[in-house]
Amino acid sequence: MIEFIISAFVLTATANAAPNIPVPSGAPTYLFETLHDTVTEPHSLRFRYVQQSLSQDSDFAIVADDLFALCQNHAAPNLGKNGADVGQIIVSIADRETIFGETRPDVTQIFEVFSIEDGQCAWAEVLE
Repeated sequence: MIEFIISAFVLTATANAAPNIPVPSGAPTYLFETLHDTVTEPHSLRFRYVQQSLSQDSDFAIVADDLFALCQNHAAPNLGKNGADVGQIIVSIADRETIFGETRPDVTQIFEVFSIEDGQCAWAEVLE
């Protein structure tokens, strides 16, 4: 089992208390939590967001724009002291808060892995 170390800046909040983070779709989105994985190489920082309007029918192109914007405009600028050893950022959007690693077929969740280059997010390359 992979162990995750919860970073010092984990934010757990409810939709009413958490600030809305602007995304291209305009859907209300907030940061649920951040997890720092120091077990795998490269180390990764997982930013978990909630967008209650997300559904199985959501247009992936629109969600992909939101994923990239969250990485570039929110996650990367918030790497903080953990950024020195982070090689990738994993951004996920779910329709509700969940416990990490818990199987929940009733939850819609989409995630993307980004590499970090000069403090900027880049789509991870797909290996063929």
